[in-house]
Amino acid sequence: MNNPQLAEQFIITLAAEKGISRNTQESYHSDLDLIAEEIAAGVSFTQLNAEQITQLITGWNASGLKQTTIARRLSALRHFMSWLTAENLRPDNPCLHIDRPKKPRTLPQSLTEAEISQLIAGCEQLGEPEKLQMRAGLELLYAAGLRISELLAIKTGDIRKDTGMLMVTGKGGKQRLVPLTDIAAQMAQQWLDWRDKDGPVTAHHQLLGGRNTELTRQKFSQLLKKCAASAGIDAS
Repeated sequence: MNNPQLAEQFIITLAAEKGISRNTQESYHSDLDLIAEEIAAGVSFTQLNAEQITQLITGWNASGLKQTTIARRLSALRHFMSWLTAENLRPDNPCLHIDRPKKPRTLPQSLTEAEISQLIAGCEQLGEPEKLQMRAGLELLYAAGLRISELLAIKTGDIRKDTGMLMVTGKGGKQRLVPLTDIAAQMAQQWLDWRDKDGPVTAHHQLLGGRNTELTRQKFSQLLKKCAASAGIDAS
């Protein structure tokens, strides 16, 4: 079956087994039809992978689509992928390990975009290598919507340079793929270029760690307060 036929069969099954309303059926139709139009030509829903889905989400965010609309589309796709898996039409549900970018739940939650920019600019007042280290950390933190614990858990190999995505390990070891902004990827690479200029680090695998030691939460918080002070932001 082609993509429209697969989606139609999925919605018919939902209507028969779960009694979903006509409005819900039309919503599924609309979202899945739009997704089918956006994925690469010749790619079936049975072949769609996590990286391609993440690229869709990146495009939705870049177009200014409301977060509620993105969440609804992803929910429809997640349920559809689950059905395809249950019907043995694909081996897995690629949506299970994907989160759309979220607003960070760490640091002051009331920061505006301008204040975030000021905070990142405040890193320039630090000496080397801290200013590169914190600039990379803050760009990653806000681009991917991370907790500080997730940021500090990022390993050097978690940034997928070929796709511009980041593998994030959350609570319970659960992993998810999130897209990165170009500037976040660039700043992470600048930090690594400086840190590894004398050869790859072997003492640990932490992306933001120094030559010989990992960056601790306490040290990160200390540097963050210095950046905030330089930006005139209260980080208490």
